[in-house]
Amino acid sequence: MSETATRLLEQLLSLPDAERAEIADRLWASLPDGVGASVTDYPAFRTEMAAELERRRTARGH
Repeated sequence: MSETATRLLEQLLSLPDAERAEIADRLWASLPDGVGASVTDYPAFRTEMAAELERRRTARGH
């Protein structure tokens, strides 16, 4: 990771959880299809991720 990305990550990690979750969701959505597929291919990951996304939607009132 570049020095700029590392500094940006440090700043992002200092934000409140809700803001970090929003940024993470937007970054993930911006990736082209197939990126990160090796991680998301695992059924346990998909189940856990679906539960987490539902928890976040509920917490935001959507």
